[in-house]
Amino acid sequence: MRVLFKDVGNPVRSMVIPNELGVMQQLVDGYIEIITLLDDLVIICNEEGRINGMKKNFRIDALNDFVFGPALFVGADGEEFCSIQEEH
Repeated sequence: MRVLFKDVGNPVRSMVIPNELGVMQQLVDGYIEIITLLDDLVIICNEEGRINGMKKNFRIDALNDFVFGPALFVGADGEEFCSIQEEH
């Protein structure tokens, strides 16, 4: 599936990855947390990024909070992950 990957201190880049939990966990360096941005767009990040001392990556104004550590922007179709849509 096509995702956008944002690592700390680096620009966002497009990637194609398998839709597998293990791959997503490896990319965010731990257990995943899902943050819903829109019905069809989520952020996948490390659920313990803050408490594990990962650096701030970017701010989510709507939540008045930061994402710590690497993050993926992924499409969502109900409860399933899918390729991110071009308009995002």
